[in-house]
Amino acid sequence: MSLEQTLAKKYAAKYDKELEGEIIDWFSALLNENFSGKMFYDILNDGVVLCRVLNKIFPNTIDEKKLYTGKIKFKQMQNIAYYLDACQKIGMIQSERFQTADLFEQRDMNQVLTNISRLGSLAAGLDNYSGPKLRSAKPYNKNLSPAVPKKDSPVKKPVVQNNNNKANNNNSNSGSNNNNKSSSNNHSNNVHFSSP
Repeated sequence: MSLEQTLAKKYAAKYDKELEGEIIDWFSALLNENFSGKMFYDILNDGVVLCRVLNKIFPNTIDEKKLYTGKIKFKQMQNIAYYLDACQKIGMIQSERFQTADLFEQRDMNQVLTNISRLGSLAAGLDNYSGPKLRSAKPYNKNLSPAVPKKDSPVKKPVVQNNNNKANNNNSNSGSNNNNKSSSNNHSNNVHFSSP
């Protein structure tokens, strides 16, 4: 048996079909759609349902007008990336998220379950969320979980700052006669989150 087959067998043994069923039921109730009888992967693979679910819990976190509903694979993967970016914005740490290929190529569906279970726990712990809840979700201890934006507070948007401009700004603030030219050799950018 190859290493790949051994790993696939190990993942399959750890996969929680009961949790998968709970998630399908939760998504059906949350979005008022019937997903029963559909394969879990088929429900999630284009990322649209994940984005819609997250927006039901954290309204307007993802611009649903950007979501692609066609069959072009890289655009479906972009939908998954929108979802994963939103997961980070709402406070999920790296170990609670998955990589796009974990879902799209079914590399690690266990990690996808972990992520959705965490989303269910976040929903269960929100004071301003009254929608359907994942049956097995337990609210996270607010002292231990990352900050989750309140309904009224805006989600921070990424701002890209060029390191060269930052260095130039620092030089001009220290009395240098630098005229803040931006370099055409942009190798490194910093991303900071700021309020809109």
